[in-house]
Amino acid sequence: MTKLTRRDFLRTSGASAALFATGAAPAFLDPTRALAGSVTVMGYPGDFRDKFTKHVIGPFRQRFPNVTVSYFEGGNSAQMVGLLRGQRNDPQIDVAIIDASVTASVNQEGLFLPLTDAELPNLRDLLPEATRFTRGFGPACTFDSYCLLYDTTRVTLRSLAQWWEPAYKGRIGFAAPPNIQGIALTLLVNRMMGGDYKQSVDPAFAKLRELAPSVRTFHPNPNGLTLVLNGAVSLSTSWNAGSQQRRDEVGGKLGILIPPEGAIVIMDTVNVVKGTKQLDAALAFANYVISAEAQQAFSEATYYGATNARSRVRDEVLQRSVGNPTLRARIVPVDWAFVSPLRDQWTERWRRQVIAIPRG
Repeated sequence: MTKLTRRDFLRTSGASAALFATGAAPAFLDPTRALAGSVTVMGYPGDFRDKFTKHVIGPFRQRFPNVTVSYFEGGNSAQMVGLLRGQRNDPQIDVAIIDASVTASVNQEGLFLPLTDAELPNLRDLLPEATRFTRGFGPACTFDSYCLLYDTTRVTLRSLAQWWEPAYKGRIGFAAPPNIQGIALTLLVNRMMGGDYKQSVDPAFAKLRELAPSVRTFHPNPNGLTLVLNGAVSLSTSWNAGSQQRRDEVGGKLGILIPPEGAIVIMDTVNVVKGTKQLDAALAFANYVISAEAQQAFSEATYYGATNARSRVRDEVLQRSVGNPTLRARIVPVDWAFVSPLRDQWTERWRRQVIAIPRG
């Protein structure tokens, strides 16, 4: 695996390879052909990159030794989409791992190829949630859940509703929109108040206005998890997979709760870039990412929920991921294709109706 820096990447064009003729089967499905080529995969930096490289790219290279895979750190999902838009006429990324809440609103732009089980046979083994809202484009390759964090030395947390108790005034800090965590909280509070987000989120904003005076910060720096661990706040929010990994490092001080009010699930999607010069290798890689083997290995290394129904994740990992059957029963169905275009509108409402309320 060759790691590209941004400078190297921007001055390097993708290798040339002929596209398959329309209707032809992908080369990796033909046992008489040896797949060769190179794939540039764009994804998140840091721990995600390291574990994805070890548990997905490494085994893929063993299976297809004549395919070179380069990992390009693209930043957050919005930044990755911006880069792909800039390369629309000459794409140099072949496969992109991007949050479904972002791809839901850009799939119709023509940045990614529509995919069926003819191109990706492993689509047939995915859980329904992995393709329900992707609408024929790149499927989910991770599941994760919004979670509440708490300092176990100062708080016993059993539900989101406790946040409104007077004892926690000034001890709460979490990321507001446009951060996706703030969008998830909006959905969860709206549901807690009996609302339907497709009709109105007024119930959420009425309840969040009540909470605002108790919030120490809506912009935790660097993040809510760090503020909980250093004692700056007692309550915050995050995503389950990364929080579980951090708890393995710091021990029992960090409490993690997927609240009984519901589980807001996000997912990353694996997308084949339209116009890729490495179509055969890109399809093979995307198909491997959603395989039972890769899904199990990545889930056990990260606590992300596996999207392949045939994956057999160890029970001790499963119990701490959104793949836990008890937690799956709490999942709140979210149509990200509906929610994503409302992100700016909800962010502005947060600024005017919640964040602007005096605290103290």
